[in-house]
Amino acid sequence: MKKIRTLILTSILLAAAAFLPTRVYAEEAKSTLSKEQTGAISQSCDSIKQSLRKLQKTDTKTRSILGGLYEDIISDFIIPLNLRLVRNALPSTTLTELHSSLLSKRQDFAKKFTLYEQSFEALLDTDCQNNPAAFYAKLVETRKTRNDLEQSTEAFRMLLEKHQNAVQALKGTL
Repeated sequence: MKKIRTLILTSILLAAAAFLPTRVYAEEAKSTLSKEQTGAISQSCDSIKQSLRKLQKTDTKTRSILGGLYEDIISDFIIPLNLRLVRNALPSTTLTELHSSLLSKRQDFAKKFTLYEQSFEALLDTDCQNNPAAFYAKLVETRKTRNDLEQSTEAFRMLLEKHQNAVQALKGTL
């Protein structure tokens, strides 16, 4: 009984840890599960799905906040700055290129979040009690799409940092 409880708890923790927003480098996922692993997934299916639904709700809120923030940064700060520079005959090709890159990355973020949401929905629709192997395969796929989303967010952050540095450099020349 204690061994089963440990397996269930381990499965839940592994499922939850897979979706933490920290970068984790793991080995390639195994293509087959042991009988113990499939049994643990089947037995704790309800609690795993409950945890995943909570995570989905949190991720959706985070995406909404980030998407809005990205849009505000571009429309309230970057575009007006570029327009002022053009009006004052001080256009900066660096800032214009960064502006274009930021727009592209914001679109990439939205696209990757949509793919992640679709993958997450497919994961939640998979019957983990009767088909734990398919559930695990969907979990691995969802982890990958979430990692892609994280990389998109990091790329946007790095572009913002470059933009800030370019603005500071421009400020130094005025």
